[in-house]
Amino acid sequence: MIPADHTTSPQKRRWRTLFGYLFALACLVWVFHDLHPRAILHSISGMSWRWIPLAVFFDILSYYSQGLRWSYLLHPLGRISALESTRAIYAGLFTNEILPLRAGELVRLWLVARRLEVRFVTVIPSVVVERFFDGI
Repeated sequence: MIPADHTTSPQKRRWRTLFGYLFALACLVWVFHDLHPRAILHSISGMSWRWIPLAVFFDILSYYSQGLRWSYLLHPLGRISALESTRAIYAGLFTNEILPLRAGELVRLWLVARRLEVRFVTVIPSVVVERFFDGI
């Protein structure tokens, strides 16, 4: 499939990418603005590190499973890999951390709609069904 921004100039894409990185950097500064490095180091030094790799593995596995399930739900709209749907989920999670009202749900819908080259509203039912499965 052709990317959604195939008609934009390379210079415009570079500016968009630069803006995205600057926005992400500003968000990270905002998230960490009131943390004190010594307090963080003190907390980290007291952690039991042997469980961290296992926790990270299962965290990634759970979101990959969600991405796989969502990619199956999206099949009527087009093919999207589990990895791409998982990337959209992670982008939504990050957005939810910095913006109110679960705006990340809209971000992940937009990313998948853009990837599948379909209208935004056609992706909404897949998230409704996915949330229903989450409730079960």
